[in-house]
Amino acid sequence: MTETGSDSILQYLHTQFLTVLEVVLTQLYKVFLYPLNTSQRIYWLYLLTSLLGALLVYLWSTRSQRRSATHFLRFLFPKKSGSTLPPGWMYGTSSFISWYG
Repeated sequence: MTETGSDSILQYLHTQFLTVLEVVLTQLYKVFLYPLNTSQRIYWLYLLTSLLGALLVYLWSTRSQRRSATHFLRFLFPKKSGSTLPPGWMYGTSSFISWYG
């Protein structure tokens, strides 16, 4: 290949990389600003009832343990989600009930 051919390929790859990077950064920007955008719908009732459900499960699962807001946040966002939760936890309540039922 000539020097001009490799330069044009590198220029093309550079342009494509910048295009992809721009799209990714634009989408990340939209995701982080989504709750603040008044033209987007956020189903607050759904989010609040999900949080309430998680709180009830937390209270039930920690009946005889010390409770705090920090522990609740760790319950919501565990470091290891696969190995510490019972099978089916992430797949629906019917599996969760059958695990503990």
